[in-house]
Amino acid sequence: MWYVITDRGVVKGRTRKECSLLLKGKIDSNEFVPLGPDMVCKMTDLDIDFVQDKYKLSQIMFSNFFKKDNSTKVMLFIVVFLQCISIFIK
Repeated sequence: MWYVITDRGVVKGRTRKECSLLLKGKIDSNEFVPLGPDMVCKMTDLDIDFVQDKYKLSQIMFSNFFKKDNSTKVMLFIVVFLQCISIFIK
């Protein structure tokens, strides 16, 4: 089990990723200390804020990678609309 001890309480998960999801952050494996068969990490509120900011920054880069450009569709609709108007005016 993986445990994160915070000022707000204890967060536990089966994996490191599960703990990260519960804290809405990105926790690295090197932040945990082995304690018997379990892994434990102690965090303050500032540490939690840092982990959450690290997650947000990683998501910005990932979401911009898949961002779609809709300007070509808009230009196509404008050209088709203007051509339809020019056909009916003649």
